[in-house]
Amino acid sequence: MMYLAMSTAPSDVRERLVRMGRDVKEFVLEDLPTDVAHVPQRVRTLYEEYSNSRGVVRDFDDYTSELGHTYNVERFIVYVMTYAALMNAVSNLNVGKLRAALREAYSLSPDFFADPGTGRERLVGAFSEAYGEERERIEKPLRIFVRGLRRILTLRRKPLYLWLAGYRKMEALERDLLDALFPRASSERRLRAVRTLVRVFTHPTNAPIAIRIAANRTERNKYVPVADYYSVLVTIRSGAFEDVKSGTRDRLVGRANARSEGETIRVRLSSVKGLARQVAKVSGDPVLYERGAFHIGYMYCHVPLCDKCPLNDVCGRYVFFEVK
Repeated sequence: MMYLAMSTAPSDVRERLVRMGRDVKEFVLEDLPTDVAHVPQRVRTLYEEYSNSRGVVRDFDDYTSELGHTYNVERFIVYVMTYAALMNAVSNLNVGKLRAALREAYSLSPDFFADPGTGRERLVGAFSEAYGEERERIEKPLRIFVRGLRRILTLRRKPLYLWLAGYRKMEALERDLLDALFPRASSERRLRAVRTLVRVFTHPTNAPIAIRIAANRTERNKYVPVADYYSVLVTIRSGAFEDVKSGTRDRLVGRANARSEGETIRVRLSSVKGLARQVAKVSGDPVLYERGAFHIGYMYCHVPLCDKCPLNDVCGRYVFFEVK
């Protein structure tokens, strides 16, 4: 197998990215509104109390009882789900801008987060102004989202925390979230939105309300990464992909070894998504790998700021790769 001139083992790069993912927060969980900011830590505490390393959940009824007594747990779930719905609705997604705009809208339309459907018009108005998005653009997707949210509450006759906690299979949770909340959205957008929810509610480092999935490492590692621009860019430029058996990997290495000095190699994002997902899988924790790679890509790699990047001592620095 042909390699590039990389001084560090690709497995070391992946290990560092997983460690980085453990050290940083899921993007939506950063800078939460004050009255829901405590919820992720409380859920993690309950997860540690009611599960063990063998994937066994003890006293499920006691767990859900304590979860239900967590102050504003339902409001927190609605907030995170609304973030995902708006990811799917805006025309030009900027996650940092979206998070700030939603937080501002939260303070101006509190009724919506206590009872989805109530105060929707105010939320749409506040968010569209803060984000700089046309109101008409987000009105319909948000209306569909609210209808699905209320259908869950009505048909299941359960609060959202209890509905989420009951899931045992990652695939079933993702399917039901897609069908209920994003039934008419375009494929790529809806998958990105719903996988944000899956990560938040199933990974032990986030807010693992779906405790039966979170406690089962095999099941939670079935998560399929989004493979967004930032995480794909880092996967390619860092060399984390180099020892993965893949035709795409072979083509990238071949192009790199044949390049002229100073030549840029342009790669279509869609052509390397599968490779990036494969790399995340072999890392041992696809959620943490994706989070770490996203953080490095968002903060450093797309500029690039190699000298300031915390990955620079193990990174292959293949900055001649350009992902489009």
